Amino acid sequence: MGYTKKKIGAVFFAVLMATSMIAMPALATGPGVDAANDRQNSATAQMPVGHGQADGPPGQTGGGPPGHADDGPPEQDERNGPPGHDRGDVNVTVPELEANTSIEAVLNATERLDELDLKDEAASTAANETVESLNASLGEYRQFEYVDSQAAFAHVDDAQRSLADLHDAVDGDNETIVEEISRELYAASDRSARLTVTDAQKVVVANDDEFRNPGQRQSAESALGNAVDALDRADETVSADSSGQGQGTAHSGSPSDRANALTHLENAWKHGERALDTVEDNTEPTLSLSQSQAFERNDTIVVPLRATLSDVRPYAYDEANVTIDGDGEADDISLIAGESADSTATGMTLVDVRPEPENITATVTATHDADSNRSVEATTEIIVDLDDVIPDLPAPDEYQEVEVANESSGVSVNAAGDGLHETTLSVSDETPETDDPYRAGPMVRITNETPIDEATVEIPIDEGALDREGNLSVMTWDPHSEEPWTPVETEIDRDAGVATADVDGFSFFSVFWIDDWEDETSDTITLDGNETDGDVGDGSQIEKSDFVFVIDVSGSMSGSRIVNARKAAQRFVGAFEDDERGALVAFSSSSTLVEGLTTDHDALNSSIESLSAGGLTNTGSGLRDGIDELEANGWENRSQTIILLADGGTNRGPNPVGVASDAAEKDIDISTVGLGSGIDEDELRAIAG
Repeated sequence: MGYTKKKIGAVFFAVLMATSMIAMPALATGPGVDAANDRQNSATAQMPVGHGQADGPPGQTGGGPPGHADDGPPEQDERNGPPGHDRGDVNVTVPELEANTSIEAVLNATERLDELDLKDEAASTAANETVESLNASLGEYRQFEYVDSQAAFAHVDDAQRSLADLHDAVDGDNETIVEEISRELYAASDRSARLTVTDAQKVVVANDDEFRNPGQRQSAESALGNAVDALDRADETVSADSSGQGQGTAHSGSPSDRANALTHLENAWKHGERALDTVEDNTEPTLSLSQSQAFERNDTIVVPLRATLSDVRPYAYDEANVTIDGDGEADDISLIAGESADSTATGMTLVDVRPEPENITATVTATHDADSNRSVEATTEIIVDLDDVIPDLPAPDEYQEVEVANESSGVSVNAAGDGLHETTLSVSDETPETDDPYRAGPMVRITNETPIDEATVEIPIDEGALDREGNLSVMTWDPHSEEPWTPVETEIDRDAGVATADVDGFSFFSVFWIDDWEDETSDTITLDGNETDGDVGDGSQIEKSDFVFVIDVSGSMSGSRIVNARKAAQRFVGAFEDDERGALVAFSSSSTLVEGLTTDHDALNSSIESLSAGGLTNTGSGLRDGIDELEANGWENRSQTIILLADGGTNRGPNPVGVASDAAEKDIDISTVGLGSGIDEDELRAIAG
């Protein structure tokens, strides 16, 4: 191909800059950009406020397609009403794209230039100019779908005019490719303009009661009417039929027609933004604060504080200032919003309230990036119930010794193991109401959430039981096995009145008179009423599985959610048997198999630790990748399990509940773990169900 390769690499750099919401300078600012700006200034000067009748290209006094003279005022359109008439309820259809987003459509169109076989300098020059203009346009996107300035349309206008030159310089298949590139570029700009107009319509309707007077409402509605008129004229301009039939398709017309139509799309975008400006002038932003469950970290207590901001343009707020009154501190909050004007901006900070929190309030202030006078403030009291504080758990590979006691029974447990914490051990009093003659102490159930290496169980002996002679022993029973109560090697301290046994797993424990027990059971025994739900024991009877962690890394998982997701997955991996396998799938706008099924648990934990959040939420794609990995590489002699860690709120891709149904048909279990406050519990329950 004959044109210089200042191209696709620069385009991908530009999209990286755009998607990370960093302002990117234009990579090409030639005469075409100035010409586009001049054209826009001319069109704007012809349009009085509230009248959508003069947004054609330079040299037109009316609003007809380019090349059509119109010396007088436009004819009355029964559909549109008179100039400035209320057009706020007109339906605007947003077309779907072959690509996922507007910015991807621009990238796809640019990549297709590689397919061209350019043989002369004129064609190569036109191709280079196209790429330079598109590089500049990518820097004007808000994130993925919405352009954030009029300059974006001007850059694409320049690209279309370069494509028109390229179209004239090639023939045959090359001509067809250039035409398809032109269509895809126009479709991306058309979608962005229409999204802005539909957003403005929603915002105007939602705030109907907020306008200070009818004139303010009429101003917003007139802007919407002008925007709709501009979209109609864009459709007319790209129509292949000069008579006006078959309007409204980017698949007709020529690159030059589409360049002319971009003027109208630019005006539609501008009037949509004016409608939003009017609503902003009549409304105030709101800010609400909520706190999540407190937790321990490094010998202090931390409270997650979440801010939710609502405004006409929530994406115009990047950061909220946090002030703590009392003995505490917190970082400012980074606010994250969707691209649309009907979304909200949210963010979270961690408030360090010290080990003994008291009389602490937090004040959060957010200010509009473009209007320092548009700010909002909220204050909340930080309330901590020390009994509900989540403890600071050790790392999965950190060896710990802990002691847990049950007050009602007097039974205590000393245990040691990696990642062990007192909250991962539980001792519950299960002593029957009947006083069985063979039992010499309370009966308890001991459970553990993380594996243990060793443990000592100490059970008090009933008062007066030591006055008689006989063989006492700690006994254990696993309700999931066919074995009856079984004696454990026991040490009896008659002076202290306790029985002590070293064990390597947990279940039910008590102290029995062995002779009385054998007389009662006569070789075998069946105990009724002691069945339990859930698994117990040392893990030796647990069926091994292949596991796939499917972890949400979308933008809403930023902050503590992704941190907690990583920790939860790593702790689960820490409980794997040596030969158990795990895999990792991460999903946001799309999904990726980060780590295939492996017994290398260190490598799996390293991959989990590398996860970071950003993008949309395509839960179905993530589940599908997990199913595919289990089907392709899962072992037939093992059960297959997907563990989904997410906050819900799917907004892209296939229905995750339908994908979960496919998993069920393949005997693949899905467990869901919701992260954070305000999760989409209904979605996660439906997937797990």
